[in-house]
Amino acid sequence: MSAKKSFFQLINERNEALWAPCIYDCISARVAEAIGFEAATISSSEQTCSLTGGIPRGLLSFDEMLYSAERIASSTGMAILADTEAGGSNPMEVYRNIKRFAEAGLMAVSIEDTAECRVGNVRVSEQAFLSAEQWAMHVQAAVEAVKGTDCMVIARTNCKGGGAKKFKEGYFGIKPDQMLGLEEAIRRAQLGIEVGAHMTMIQNINAGSEREAWKKVAERVPG
Repeated sequence: MSAKKSFFQLINERNEALWAPCIYDCISARVAEAIGFEAATISSSEQTCSLTGGIPRGLLSFDEMLYSAERIASSTGMAILADTEAGGSNPMEVYRNIKRFAEAGLMAVSIEDTAECRVGNVRVSEQAFLSAEQWAMHVQAAVEAVKGTDCMVIARTNCKGGGAKKFKEGYFGIKPDQMLGLEEAIRRAQLGIEVGAHMTMIQNINAGSEREAWKKVAERVPG
């Protein structure tokens, strides 16, 4: 089975939000599809917990992530977005990894700037976040990797901080004073667009309580 529509098609044909709930295996994907969703997101944390029953980050190699994602994509007609964390430990690795995801039928991938992500047991950086320039190179490598396919690249930054109550005291081990704030998140989103990302994502904006943040993003980030 393959996706009936790409994310590009699903987004362009509607004038409302496209909901893509988090899934982690074939059966959760089939459940989401059965109740009417046309798209879904593979959460890397949930994917790891599902496969290992353990700590939600840093345990899976990219081959394991790809194997799981390919099985999920082949089990459903939904468009599947894969959370690929930082995509790899350097741009060349990102290119190779993301090319394989696109060839496996994934309709979108997200590339994030959280440096504590581990890829194939290699720590991407000792800092809380990749530098904006390093992250942009990862995004650009992913964009190059999906050319000629229907796979969308989402430039995702987690550096803002705040958001939901559970993240105000930290985010996956990153302390509040390590967060970089909304202005830097906006700058990074703009940079993601500059290097060719099809979409951006600023993590930890709570729709209910951060209307001004949404407004700033809408005004300053294209798309």
